[in-house]
Amino acid sequence: MAANRVALQVYPGPHAMADPTLTDRLAGIAHPTLVAWRASDEVVHIDYGRAYARAIPGTEFLPLQGTGHLPQSPRRPSNS
Repeated sequence: MAANRVALQVYPGPHAMADPTLTDRLAGIAHPTLVAWRASDEVVHIDYGRAYARAIPGTEFLPLQGTGHLPQSPRRPSNS
């Protein structure tokens, strides 16, 4: 987990997790791309994934049903 946090600090550069130039840069991707996004993410809404997918020409968008912010970790049922 510590290595993941370090990597996440490197990816976005000086903009933290809100890079205003990201969609413009995504438009330059010229390879077949699949954007898989967590359908039940309570941290970063699925609409962000859809927007990023729309920014990349010819991209397929795949919502991952039953997954939250950490899709590699099992979801725990809420106590509601």
